Amino acid sequence: MVVAGYGTVGKVVCDLLDRKFIRYAGLELNPSKAIEARNKGLPVYSEAMGEGKAKAKVIIVTIADKDFTNRAVISFRRIFPDMKTGTYRSLSTSVM
Repeated sequence: MVVAGYGTVGKVVCDLLDRKFIRYAGLELNPSKAIEARNKGLPVYSEAMGEGKAKAKVIIVTIADKDFTNRAVISFRRIFPDMKTGTYRSLSTSVM
């Protein structure tokens, strides 16, 4: 499982996955956020993950900016057409 975006919602999603012992890798464009998470021992990266992405079956997009979220989902669907993609922009709404 890949969690794209390690902001407020991404942190909650990753915490829930940790609590359920579900393996994931986080993607974050902001290197300082990724480093902060890595310093806590979390699998969050600011660079392309290569082989790990190809093994994932689900991508959860938790990016706050609507336009950037749309671009990310379109890109993921082009690169991984068979992968399930879900978007979560806030804690109160979800769009599949």
